[in-house]
Amino acid sequence: MSAPPGRRADPFLLPSQTGARFLLLIVSTLGTSLFAFNVIYLDLVPGASARYLRCAQEADRPVAGTGDPGSWAYGFAECVAPYERDKALWMGAGVAVLLLAALAAYWLMPVWRVRRGRLTRLTAEDAPDLVVELTELSWRAGLRRPPEFLVSTRPGGGGVAFGRAGRRRVQLDAGLVTTFVTDRAGFRAVVLHELAHLRGGDVDWTYLTIAVWWSFVAVALVPLGVVLFDEPATVAGVGWRLVVMTVLVYLTRNAVLRSREIYADVRAARWSGDGALRRLLTRAGALGSQVDRRPPGPGRRAWTALVAAHPDPGTRLAATNDPRPLFRAGFWESLAAGLAIAIAGEHVETYVWLLTGNLDALGTRWAAGLVFAPLAAGVTGIALWRAAVLSAGTGGTGGVPVREVWAAGLGLGAGLALGLPLSAGSAITGTFEVYRGGATAWVALAAAAAVATAWVAATARAWLPPARTRPLAPYYVPLLGAAACLTALCLALRSFLADMAPALPQLTDAAADDLAALREAGWTGPDWVWFLVNHPLTVHLSQRPLVVGGLLTLWLVPLGAALAGPWRAARPRPGPGTTLPGAGTGPGAGVGPPVRAAVAGGMVCGLVYGGLVVGLRVVVHREVAGVARSAAEFLLLFEYWQVGLAVGMQVVAAVGVAVYVAGWRREPSGVVLGMMAAFVAGVLAAGAELFLIGFGGCVDALSLKPGPCAWDFDGVFVRLEIGKIVGIGAVAALVAASAAVAVIWLSRWVFRLSAARLPPRRPASGAGRSRPEILVAAVLAAGVVAVLAGGAAGAGTAAPERPSSSAAQRAAAETCALQRRLVAGMDTLTPARLQELLLELLTAADESNDTELLTGVADMIRGLSRSDPELFAAGLRKIQERCRHIPS
Repeated sequence: MSAPPGRRADPFLLPSQTGARFLLLIVSTLGTSLFAFNVIYLDLVPGASARYLRCAQEADRPVAGTGDPGSWAYGFAECVAPYERDKALWMGAGVAVLLLAALAAYWLMPVWRVRRGRLTRLTAEDAPDLVVELTELSWRAGLRRPPEFLVSTRPGGGGVAFGRAGRRRVQLDAGLVTTFVTDRAGFRAVVLHELAHLRGGDVDWTYLTIAVWWSFVAVALVPLGVVLFDEPATVAGVGWRLVVMTVLVYLTRNAVLRSREIYADVRAARWSGDGALRRLLTRAGALGSQVDRRPPGPGRRAWTALVAAHPDPGTRLAATNDPRPLFRAGFWESLAAGLAIAIAGEHVETYVWLLTGNLDALGTRWAAGLVFAPLAAGVTGIALWRAAVLSAGTGGTGGVPVREVWAAGLGLGAGLALGLPLSAGSAITGTFEVYRGGATAWVALAAAAAVATAWVAATARAWLPPARTRPLAPYYVPLLGAAACLTALCLALRSFLADMAPALPQLTDAAADDLAALREAGWTGPDWVWFLVNHPLTVHLSQRPLVVGGLLTLWLVPLGAALAGPWRAARPRPGPGTTLPGAGTGPGAGVGPPVRAAVAGGMVCGLVYGGLVVGLRVVVHREVAGVARSAAEFLLLFEYWQVGLAVGMQVVAAVGVAVYVAGWRREPSGVVLGMMAAFVAGVLAAGAELFLIGFGGCVDALSLKPGPCAWDFDGVFVRLEIGKIVGIGAVAALVAASAAVAVIWLSRWVFRLSAARLPPRRPASGAGRSRPEILVAAVLAAGVVAVLAGGAAGAGTAAPERPSSSAAQRAAAETCALQRRLVAGMDTLTPARLQELLLELLTAADESNDTELLTGVADMIRGLSRSDPELFAAGLRKIQERCRHIPS
């Protein structure tokens, strides 16, 4: 079915995914080659494996300050660092050789094609009228200079566009040259089709992909097979995975080749304008000799169409009549993108770590993810933007159909989940074990990818109105860049959590022990709230600027559209191919998001939180004895109450605003505005908590323990509270708001509530008047990330990512010196000075990476808070025993 007259969207407003998919294949192949060169290095370089064994033995020695498993890892990493950098340079040299081989193949393939086909150059002396016609067609195709036309002796009636950068060529079969006289319109259609390949830029990508793949086989795969020849189990494990990758590359390459043919058909049909190409496509019997160069025959089977490099003539004809299928986001291309990213991403992570020697697990993974994330955005993200353009260009609001969003998201998630165990490295490292029986992890990954694609679709819908009268590139390029950063963060978190999986039981047990100890001080509420707020993993992630910044980006980027231009009906400008058709005509063209409602909801919840905390402090001061509420465990319990209450109020704000926006106003921005409301509530809650801590020292009725009226807060504590409240609150708000909106949508679907039966849509005020609120929220968000980043930078300055053993020894010696000072002044120390000394002890013991010292200091602190002298003395003895083996 053709598009409605006057509503046909331009398929070339946005770039196709062809180039991104080709580049993704190239990069994934190069990423897999890093694994091959890693294994080859260990086998060929003399003494390479022995170096790692020697470093492992040295790390096992009981060196002062490095006696626990954590310091073993640091010691081992420090020992192998020079070798790792050598190996990284060796692997980089291998990739450079592979690239040089691929470039050489790319450069020589046109020469080989000319010689094999015995092609001769067409000159004006041979056929002046034909050369003039070809030159005119080249200018019509928008090429800066005509390509070199070559004539083949083949009797077929087709052509082939090939060549390299700087020297494009088009092969004309002898039968096609004949049609210049017998069927001038058909000749033009075929030539314009080949010129469309040059205009679309897909010729280089095609031949580069082929060159990189065969160079990978020759330079990396064959040497790897020789190296692993005497390890049959490893060969089998690596072999079937490489077979899967080969099939993936082959099928994806052919799918992209079919896609580029359709794009070339659409371009050529627009340029010719006389229906000649459609006539050729309609004559399916003649297609084999004039366009597709395939023998005629009955309809091909499904599997034949899957592996074919050219699409079915009926599909090509339908695309020239109605290009809407080119705008749709699909499952299979996203699945292939996810597989390619996951298969090679692990090896790129390893290479980045080897090259930089950085033990920052999340940051290293994020940097590696940035290699692939822009390509994923180029495949799935552009597909979603094209779907939004189709909706806006055909009279819609720019919303992507839900089935397409879920298809793309589930495809990407399934590819990421399946790709890790299919990577070649998992045959040796056993990565597949992480996913054995982990159905929950698979489902969570697929759901996260679906949410990410839904966010990209919502962002495209939000940003299309201000872009209706302007070129789209300044909008979708930076927005897809933001999507790429978020995708890289998701990839980093996936890899980080997979590596942390073996340690999760121990971390959970430690949190459970703390919860059990805290129950003696008072009511702790449901266990799941404690684990949400105080699990070591959630606390760690909530302090990372990357994580918190990514969560805030989820609502900042969509709402930023209100800053780019007012939400009003636009006046179209002339300029075909640069602006959006149907500008300002959709039903959502004059509607903006109710930002002020979100700000008001967040402020109300934040103020309610402040009132509740004031009341809680008053009650605690009256009902709990001073000694009990001054104990460290009760103070920790009260801090947990405050953070838990703050997260709860953010959930209330998010759900309330989401229900109001999605249910009452029927706006699509319910989740985004719900997260904004939660952020406003969280900032007010964090400010109220810190203010009342300082104010409690000045007003006795609000104090928990007697203290000076001082406002000098510890920076570590401030960052901890802000990160926990804003970071954990953002995650809870995202889940709660998404669930609320899903319930609203599901209820409408279950009860079959059509638009006619729903209450009238309430128009929102212009978003231009909400710009101050959005700007203030953006400044606050930047401030939160800056506070967390300042803490991370400070920590990095005080203790480098990879501390040396000498630094750990100094910290251990300082711990012993502080312990001796504490014992010497035990009778004269004031309670305040004792707490300061214990804090210094804890800091020094933590920097020493010594488990025994840390355990001893922790026992001393617990004994002091519980008024247990035996536990305090046991911790002191443990430190003294350890200090006997540490030189002062």
